[in-house]
Amino acid sequence: MTKSSILARLFTAATLTACAIAPTVASATTLPEMIAQNPAYQARWKAITANVRDTDREAAFVKNLSGPALPVQTINIDGRRLVVGYVCEIRNCNGNNVFAAIEPATGGIWAIHRRHLDVMPRYRFFGSPDKPMKSIIFKQMTDHDEHQREEWGG
Repeated sequence: MTKSSILARLFTAATLTACAIAPTVASATTLPEMIAQNPAYQARWKAITANVRDTDREAAFVKNLSGPALPVQTINIDGRRLVVGYVCEIRNCNGNNVFAAIEPATGGIWAIHRRHLDVMPRYRFFGSPDKPMKSIIFKQMTDHDEHQREEWGG
C-alpha cells in the first residue's frame, strides 16, 4: 500500500474512524477544537494568520477557524507524527477551505488555504512550511478532493 493510498484512507469524510490522537485529545476532535483546547496552538495559529485581513469576509473564517470541520487524523510521514485536519467556510466548503498539519512534538502548525475565485483556485500557505511540508498538506487536500469525487460520482 502506497503512502498516498494510506493518506487517502485516513482522511476521508465517509470512512473516518476513531483513532487515538494523543492521550488528552479525543478521537472526534476537529481542527478548530484542537487549536482552541491548547493555548500554545492558539498563539501559533494567531501568529501564522496575522496577515489575513479582517475586512476579507471570505478569508475571515481562516483566522477564527469558524466553519464545518472533520475530525483530525494522525499520520506518520518520514518519522514525523502529524495531526492533520480540515475546516471550511460555512455554505462554501468546496470553494473556501483550509487543510492544516500540526506536529505535536514541536508545536509547529502549517496550513494551506484554498479559495476558488471565478474558475481558478488560489492557494496560500501559512506557517512558512518547507517544501516537504507543503507537499504533505497539499497531498491532504488533493486526497480529500479525490475521495469527494469518488463519493459523489463526479
